[in-house]
Amino acid sequence: MQSPTSNLIPISPAVLVADVWPQTDVFLVSSPTEAPVLFFTGTDDSARRSAAERVDSLYNKLFIDVADAQRYEAFVSDHWQEIINSDKLPAVDQVGLFSEVVRHLLKSEFESGNAAKILAASKELGAATCNVVADSEIAIPQLLNVLHHDYGTFTHSTNVSLFSVLLARELGMPEHELQEIAVGGLVHDLGKLQIEPAILNKPGRLTDDEFRVVKQHPTIGYRELCRQDLSFGQLMMVYQHHEKINGSGYPVGCEGDEIHPWARICTVVDVYEALTSNRPYRQPASRQAALAILNNGDGSEFDSEVLKCWRMMIEKLPQ
Repeated sequence: MQSPTSNLIPISPAVLVADVWPQTDVFLVSSPTEAPVLFFTGTDDSARRSAAERVDSLYNKLFIDVADAQRYEAFVSDHWQEIINSDKLPAVDQVGLFSEVVRHLLKSEFESGNAAKILAASKELGAATCNVVADSEIAIPQLLNVLHHDYGTFTHSTNVSLFSVLLARELGMPEHELQEIAVGGLVHDLGKLQIEPAILNKPGRLTDDEFRVVKQHPTIGYRELCRQDLSFGQLMMVYQHHEKINGSGYPVGCEGDEIHPWARICTVVDVYEALTSNRPYRQPASRQAALAILNNGDGSEFDSEVLKCWRMMIEKLPQ
């Protein structure tokens, strides 16, 4: 059965505070079981401004028609700094909007297929990520509430980057490393650009041959980026984010201290983000279910110290 939002894409309610609007209709979905209703028309500026006064109650509920996506993305790209710097937005709403901006800009650059352009954009966005997240007092419950969790390489990479910075900061890593980690998170899945979408989006179990193809993406990404201006740690986030402490991972089967500390961070948040996001073939796992899966690999697949820190951060969240 077709989802009621199958022809819609989610938007951040934080964009409503802009002084201008791209004249796209906005739809409200109050719950996953309810059909979308027209919230306001693209020309109803009064209704938009009224909605902007209750941004906090609208997260994960606002959508636009997929046919308006290009116009909306151009609007976000042109006005994101104006909106983020608005004194109408508290810090958490700024983060929500920022994550949307990163997704849109990353999508645009990834679709170019140019590794140099992707990296240049990721470095700019990585710096902004640290300014918005690492230097603020945003709590992880707030952050999880404002992030999108739809399936897509761009959404996944955005969330992994944000999670990696938060986890690295909690682990006590120095501030100057956080920006590099943010960039590493944004490009960690770059190699998937060369994997057929039919395999990546397959609604079912992969065959052995298909899985062998997917397992090539860390090597592909590493080869693309090793010719670019990245640090060793960032390259290892790309190359080693599917390696396991016990040597059962890929592409090489590194184990223990052979795995870079930044890659260990990326591995934990990469799996958590994948489990808790929508996929073409399954519903998202709950936080508790995702942690249970991670806990099964404590010390064997995942670094115990890194996992313990992430678990403590997630377990503080309200049920």
